[in-house]
Amino acid sequence: MSLKEAILSLKNDFININKEIDSMKEINEKQEDIIYQEISKLKLEMELLRKNNLLYKMTIQTLSDYINGLSSFDNNNSDEENNFY
Repeated sequence: MSLKEAILSLKNDFININKEIDSMKEINEKQEDIIYQEISKLKLEMELLRKNNLLYKMTIQTLSDYINGLSSFDNNNSDEENNFY
């Protein structure tokens, strides 16, 4: 192989390597976009879960307060019935 052929071969190898690197960069960019989209979706889901969790806590507290109110009402009612008889 002559020096000219060796240089041409190395030049072609270099071009092919650069094409492969460019292709890998493009693939990585697409994967990054997909990952960022998934992260955004997960953030939205987490926010919805937080809101739902808060809503459930408020509902449970409201029900608990209601039950305590009924219990208190029942105790007062029972005292009044005892005083009545």
